[in-house]
Amino acid sequence: MGETGTTVALAPTSDAQIGLETAIPAVDEALSAGIRPGLSIDVEVALAGDMFTQMRALHAIQRMRAVNAAYGTDRQPQRITTHDVLDFATTSLTSTCPPCAPRSTPRARTC
Repeated sequence: MGETGTTVALAPTSDAQIGLETAIPAVDEALSAGIRPGLSIDVEVALAGDMFTQMRALHAIQRMRAVNAAYGTDRQPQRITTHDVLDFATTSLTSTCPPCAPRSTPRARTC
């Protein structure tokens, strides 16, 4: 999927709020498919509307999943870093959602 230019935007706190399936952001699945996901914010009326909350939530959830996946094995957990999370919220977001990229002129957001 990554080779085709497919992009993914994850909204870590909203999936749990609205009850989507397992409510776990698919960051590991995206990375395994060669996609660097972007982070987004959804449902601002019910959830925190700041990107730092999204970054903290994704970082904590992914690290918990990595340790859980390696528990009881000889494998080392494949944890994302704070650098990865910052990249997801900035550089990867601009390729996932070009209208969300910072610009010097105002414009409407479409994502």
